[in-house]
Amino acid sequence: MANLTHNSKFYSYPNAIDHVLGVDDRLNRTLYGARYRGALVAPATGNYRIWISGDGGGAELWFADGSVLDPATNSPLTNRFGKRLIGTSGYITPRHDFDYSPSQRSGIIHLVQGQEYYLEVLHAVQNGKNDHVSIAWQVPGSPREIIPATAFQSTPSDPADLDDDNLPDAWESAYGLDSTDNGFTDFDQSEYGDPDGDGLTNLEEFQNGTDPLNADTDGDGYSDSDEILIYGSDPLTSNNLTPLTITLPALGQYSAATGSWSMDANGSLIANERRGGITYTFTVAEPGLHEVIVEAGAISTIPWYTQSLPVTLTLDNNPNPNPFARAVLKSKNSDPDTMRAVTPWLAAGTHSVTVFHDNYDANRRIRIDSITINRLGGADLDEDGIPDWVVANAVLANTLTRVPTQRFKMQRFKMQDIQLLTRGGDLLGCLHENDTSD
Repeated sequence: MANLTHNSKFYSYPNAIDHVLGVDDRLNRTLYGARYRGALVAPATGNYRIWISGDGGGAELWFADGSVLDPATNSPLTNRFGKRLIGTSGYITPRHDFDYSPSQRSGIIHLVQGQEYYLEVLHAVQNGKNDHVSIAWQVPGSPREIIPATAFQSTPSDPADLDDDNLPDAWESAYGLDSTDNGFTDFDQSEYGDPDGDGLTNLEEFQNGTDPLNADTDGDGYSDSDEILIYGSDPLTSNNLTPLTITLPALGQYSAATGSWSMDANGSLIANERRGGITYTFTVAEPGLHEVIVEAGAISTIPWYTQSLPVTLTLDNNPNPNPFARAVLKSKNSDPDTMRAVTPWLAAGTHSVTVFHDNYDANRRIRIDSITINRLGGADLDEDGIPDWVVANAVLANTLTRVPTQRFKMQRFKMQDIQLLTRGGDLLGCLHENDTSD
């Protein structure tokens, strides 16, 4: 999708703006991008799911259901500023097949009757002829259907976003961004821009209340992105994680291995086979959360290409190991990349960690440069022996949301009685923007 959202044409005036028959399109064109924008109106209060099906280059479904809160007022955002990615569809998804991949389906979304919720669909097409994009929903008590025209309202320009970049103009001005540039002149001014290089887009910076021009808003030594995506700590409050390094054996002194490994002249560990794992034993003196940091690069027959290194981390050699972390490291010209992951709570005693290169490509192998394990600390104002940020994160992760009780009815059909039905609709009011180049 970056081919679309990082292209300067995406931020210029589109080739065409139309009211379309619905987000159920087939244009049979090549090398184009389309954006559909509208407001979805729920016909009844209840729990919904929304699906997307798209092909030709990929499709994304963005939706503002109120789960994102305005950082200034703490009120739910159901307009463009509160949109989040709830579904994606890949290159080879058949038309109207909403179950080809789990990523096509949203989680349960609670909607209120009559409330407008901002919806946006991005569709990037590289190869034509089979291109298509559709969205469907399941209204409480009804079967899944392609979303009908009656469920949509048009979305006129927002006076709080005159440059139409899905960022509030007042917020952009307050934080030193250009409120008149949607990304056409300078990509870093767009909602997808990342001027401070911390891994969060400008839209994510707004939604989290962080500074888009400061990679570490609270100045505690951990980037905003790492605090939000890895540690689950507050990027607006200095958490003083005070990492304490745990002693590990030298790279070559592993306790177990799968596949063949060797050391190079620089002291790095080289996988002699395309897949394999390496295990190290370590001792924890005090219980707590720990972070594992792996630095690794690629050994490849085509080093000038950016190589993907899929890595999983597993603890304590479980009989049926379930990785507690997964990442894909990127290495070009053998340069290293870094993976950071937080472990579950570890009791005091002896543990082991396995780094596994889950690779399938015969053209590349992994080179592990270093493995570090740190015990994470932090402020403990209530003196319960657990860092406050850990408690806050655990409470958030273990919150239960009560939903209304629903009753389901099972029906059985003979195979010859089953028919495939699809419904289309006149999606009046959903804005379709089409950028073509052929």
